[in-house]
Amino acid sequence: MATKQSVINKRQFHYWKGIRFEKENNFYGAIESYLEYSEHLDSKDRHIPHLWISKLYSEIGKLNLSLIHLEKYAEGCNDLIAAEVYKEIGERYLDINAIEKTISCYEKAIILDPKIGLKKKLEHLKNNIL
Repeated sequence: MATKQSVINKRQFHYWKGIRFEKENNFYGAIESYLEYSEHLDSKDRHIPHLWISKLYSEIGKLNLSLIHLEKYAEGCNDLIAAEVYKEIGERYLDINAIEKTISCYEKAIILDPKIGLKKKLEHLKNNIL
């Protein structure tokens, strides 16, 4: 019982530390805390803090790192949510004209949810880069 309580205490410590850092606009400190928090979660939940980390990197203008963590988040989600996240990642790559990465994300989204509504957009992108 003490070991389980210890894990819970570590989770809470790092989570609240991250929240405090965010309130202080110490985004790097919050990122570090959320990464540590993730390590103390069950394996099925470790992806969740990567959504928060992605938003923090986006706040500080680190788009590439933001997208890396958003993809880590997607990897732990169920198929329908992951498809939406990959669609969002693809849209963000499209905004910076990273067409090949956009195509890759759209393809992942379609595999996870064939009804996501990206097939025509994907076909158009592929036809314009060939």
